[in-house]
Amino acid sequence: MSDLSRVRRSRQHLRLVVLISVLVGVLLVWRSHFRLTLVVGQSMLPTFSTGDLLLVDQQVYRNVEPRRGDIVVARYNEDLIVKRVVGLPGEEVELDKGRLCINGRPTALGHSIQPGLLSIGRGKLLEQKFALLGDNRALPLSQVVHAVVARDQIVGQVIFSLRLRKPHPIPPTET
Repeated sequence: MSDLSRVRRSRQHLRLVVLISVLVGVLLVWRSHFRLTLVVGQSMLPTFSTGDLLLVDQQVYRNVEPRRGDIVVARYNEDLIVKRVVGLPGEEVELDKGRLCINGRPTALGHSIQPGLLSIGRGKLLEQKFALLGDNRALPLSQVVHAVVARDQIVGQVIFSLRLRKPHPIPPTET
């Protein structure tokens, strides 16, 4: 093997090592910053449905607090849930026949919901506590998760979604 061949082979090897190192570095940074989550269930209809793939930014709340209307992934009862922030620390939150009330006043929502008759009694959120609720207010009460979570239970904010399949029809409301 000539010296020129060895030099070329050495350069190719070096390029491959650099490329693999860069890819591993990008993957490690990406994994610490983002997370992929799959939606299971109908609690976020019409916004998301079972099978939707979500991209979650795990670093977005490092310097800012979650805001009302943010869609987040949070740890709750040893599971991950996808919900919308509806109540902020110090607020009194109530859901009256599907209508959100903050501090006793109806609150306009800047997003679509699946209307229903869901009611949840008034409660005051403690410091660093956030009220989370799905957009589907037509679910039977036995299927509703209306979580109150600590700030450190919020994994991150949903920043992108990809609908992988057609949404399921909405089940009738139990009366």
